[in-house]
Amino acid sequence: MEQGQSLLEMGGPTQLELQQELERLRGAQAQSERTMEARERVHRQRIRGLEDHISTLKERLQQEVRRGPQSFSPSSPSSVAPGN
Repeated sequence: MEQGQSLLEMGGPTQLELQQELERLRGAQAQSERTMEARERVHRQRIRGLEDHISTLKERLQQEVRRGPQSFSPSSPSSVAPGN
């Protein structure tokens, strides 16, 4: 207790200042958690979109395979734009 007492006498943080700092840190933590949750939601949506795109491409590939090799031409332009 002597060390704590000497810190207060030397102008250490008061109980009010410590409480305010605690509240500030709790607020910052809550904001960080909200930010992380929002990022996770965006990533999950992106994953769902990519999974849907993969399914569409698989379906198209199966259709092309069923049609046979005559309908496939490597030089023909694809209807899928790059990056989609």
